[in-house]
Amino acid sequence: MLRKIAFQIHLWLGLFAGAILVVLGLSGSLLVFRPALDQSAYRSEPHAPSGRPASATPLEDGRRAVESANPDYRVRFVMPAGGVNQFLLFPRKGAAYHPLLSSADAVTGELFSIAPLKSGWLYWVRDLHSNLLAGPNGRTVNGIVALVLMTMCASRLVIWLPKQHWRLSFRAGWKRQVWNLHNAAGIFALILLFSQGFIGAYFAFPGVYRAALGLPVRAKADAEESGNTARAAKKRSELPLDIFLKKAHETWPDYKIAAIYPPARSNQPMTVRGRMPGDPVSREDMSRLTFDPHSGRLMRAQQGNQLVFGEKVISQMQAIHYGRFQDSVVSHIVWVLLGLTPGTLYITGLIMWLNRMKAKRRVRRVMQQRLQSEPEPALTLVS
Repeated sequence: MLRKIAFQIHLWLGLFAGAILVVLGLSGSLLVFRPALDQSAYRSEPHAPSGRPASATPLEDGRRAVESANPDYRVRFVMPAGGVNQFLLFPRKGAAYHPLLSSADAVTGELFSIAPLKSGWLYWVRDLHSNLLAGPNGRTVNGIVALVLMTMCASRLVIWLPKQHWRLSFRAGWKRQVWNLHNAAGIFALILLFSQGFIGAYFAFPGVYRAALGLPVRAKADAEESGNTARAAKKRSELPLDIFLKKAHETWPDYKIAAIYPPARSNQPMTVRGRMPGDPVSREDMSRLTFDPHSGRLMRAQQGNQLVFGEKVISQMQAIHYGRFQDSVVSHIVWVLLGLTPGTLYITGLIMWLNRMKAKRRVRRVMQQRLQSEPEPALTLVS
């Protein structure tokens, strides 16, 4: 009885949510190579030197230039790299949500280019995978689909355990081959698919996971991290970004800075994220320095290997989701194949279901023909 119930749950959940899982799997396979794709998609255009003199604060000059050119936007994070600094701008309150990516000279602070971030094909793939191109509502649907995937994996285990069908037989007919492929692929990828569903639900419902791990919600944590000093000094102007870049290198000489996050509100700190030698390969921004944006005082220094248990778990979850827990070709190939698995399971499962419906219709037709061909029994009167 339990096996029949599990089969019906597995069947109908797969039919209704399978198409979305195929889309998420295919887009996720592509995003395994996101770091390399980011460099190619968001690479700044080559430019000729303008002849302007070098600036003492090129990072801050670039920030002011891009915000002056886009008054309705505010720089949310800065990526200092090589001869070009890149700025990601988010709209201020009341503006339409269209993020911009801008670049400026790392020596003079001269503005080079501004382009909509949504125009890139890689952004489209990321938005498709994360939000189904539907914003917060799409992310919620993704979270529900992730829970459905976990349920399907659990029901598949209940179906499989009593009979343990998973062997491939190349001598069988094509229908049996499809059945074997569906079962073998599902069993071999069962644990990985369940973990992907568990992690995928985190991106839709992060507050639940953080609360379960004893961590504060991120928005509250960012506000509390600034402390009373930033609250009392909220009317003072912020120091130039270049000062925090210099202070970060003075604090950790071997620090590889990935991004600088200016405070979005007056009670938030200036955060520098990057990588230190010995950090896990899963993330490039696990080591963090937090500064008072007004006085430049170092408020907190935390390397990647010093994160609390809950933060380490979440970081590893994010790395596992995209196959970046290990920087190797093998892990990337395995995760690409894992992303193709939902498509394999959905197509084979759909074929099996159609064959099943076709067989049932054939049985009903045969039964009807037999009933029509059989003579009606004669009535005998007994006196």
